[in-house]
Amino acid sequence: AMRRIAESYPNVRRLMVWAVQLEPGSPMFEQPEHLGIVSSRRSLADFIAVHGSRSDAYSVLGYRVPGFFGDFRDHGGIEEFEKHFQQFKCMEFCFHSRDPRVYSHPGIGRLECLEKRRMLARRQGLPVPESPVGTDVGYADVVAAERPRHPRIEL
Repeated sequence: AMRRIAESYPNVRRLMVWAVQLEPGSPMFEQPEHLGIVSSRRSLADFIAVHGSRSDAYSVLGYRVPGFFGDFRDHGGIEEFEKHFQQFKCMEFCFHSRDPRVYSHPGIGRLECLEKRRMLARRQGLPVPESPVGTDVGYADVVAAERPRHPRIEL
């Protein structure tokens, strides 16, 4: 779909896919059952607790959608759903690109992501990552490997 959009609309400079996070006061927060989601957040304090302890806020959705994947990934709680969803996003919609004005295949994006992670590790004098997110290396694995560098990251 992203390639079709990029090819059909030459003035589009960059396509990015972001998962919708649960926000206080949103319809998803106020009526999760009406929208077919499951959330454990019931108050503003729940949001503060999560975002105050997890620096990887883009993958902390705050909900799960029962039956979203249609396979084994639908079993488990909210945190498991978040991990599976982030992996799906990396595998199918990675938008990293050397030139953000040009469409990049998700596989190329994952290699670009790895290169950025390597540059950062070298700059910080830390062990250099060896593998991109892929079928053998999950997004959660990458975050876990980098947790010693960034102790606030939790999944």
